[in-house]
Amino acid sequence: MPCKARSSPTRVFDRALSHEVHGTASAFCYHFGTILGGLVPPTITYLAVDRGMGFPEPMLYGTIIGAVIAVVALILSPETKGMRFTSEVQVK
Repeated sequence: MPCKARSSPTRVFDRALSHEVHGTASAFCYHFGTILGGLVPPTITYLAVDRGMGFPEPMLYGTIIGAVIAVVALILSPETKGMRFTSEVQVK
């Protein structure tokens, strides 16, 4: 007998947000990450070759900067526990 419990975190968002919000949010996150990810190899190569740093140092700097940005984002993000999200998107 299959379990009917809805414990998956994605199930909660399926009911809370509309399809348009899901599509827009996922596309934005995907493309933003793709753009930033595409800038990393040229930047690391520039620092390694033109500045004579080698590859370990620029990679370490990138990791530290990324970790600091993630921690700051977590600290500054608002608490959303118990909030109800609604979509104001109108589809015709």
